[in-house]
Amino acid sequence: NQAGSGALAGAVPVLKETGKLILAYPRRIKIPLGLVIANAAVQAGDVDLATNYLQMISEEDPTPKEVDQLALVEGKVQQLVGEFDAASEAWKSILEGEHRPSIADSILRRVELELTSKKMKIKDAIKELEEARFSWRGDDLELKLLWKLGRLYFQDEDYRNGLRTLRSAGSYFGKHPDAPKVTEDMSEAFVTLYLKDIADGLPPVQAIGLFEEFKELTPAGEQGDVMIQKLADRLAQVDLLERAAKLLMQQVDFRLEGEEKARVGARLATIRLLNKQPTMAADAITRSDE
Repeated sequence: NQAGSGALAGAVPVLKETGKLILAYPRRIKIPLGLVIANAAVQAGDVDLATNYLQMISEEDPTPKEVDQLALVEGKVQQLVGEFDAASEAWKSILEGEHRPSIADSILRRVELELTSKKMKIKDAIKELEEARFSWRGDDLELKLLWKLGRLYFQDEDYRNGLRTLRSAGSYFGKHPDAPKVTEDMSEAFVTLYLKDIADGLPPVQAIGLFEEFKELTPAGEQGDVMIQKLADRLAQVDLLERAAKLLMQQVDFRLEGEEKARVGARLATIRLLNKQPTMAADAITRSDE
């Protein structure tokens, strides 16, 4: 019960003493329990115990789905002992298998391993994870897939898909203990994009479109105000005056007070004048004085 509840590594000492009892069990019980013990051994770093149980299970004429699960654990064992090519091959062997959670898990593990060893390009990793995300839905594994995929999109400078993927992960798994970390990654990426001038590398229309799609991530306070003003200035520089004015007007109406409100109001009035809207320019000054 301890192994099945998720405390696998902690159960290993007990399993070493009592695990052999499963040899007398019927096959339908023996194989699932053997897999639990093998996984527990991997988590505890006990290669010999894991290998022994994998050998035992393989001699019980496993079904195709059980073969997939065996290969998944075998890959973990090979990774544990530093045989990374063998681990990758074990996980690759599952791709045409029948056990969907093992397929998805093996893809994620192989992608992470081959990215670390520089044997896979980011675009190839994204493609594999996009396919894997539909292999298995609704548990920790899907969250891990989405989280990794979102961060890979950022590395590939595909910020829209990165933000959308992490937003999906946060939405689907809002009650998961890791959900706040996913949201934090998404917010940090958004702030970095606009505060550290990365968005300057995007076409202006794409930069404002991305901002508007995820504007709820704009932080409160000075940091968010600076982000908005930097984006508005860039829009104004390329004659997207109406969109620049809309950003600044929202600041004047809802975010700023005092001298800063007056300063941004003056900037808004200037943009209105450049856009040949003198009446709206005067209104901007009035609003910023309220």
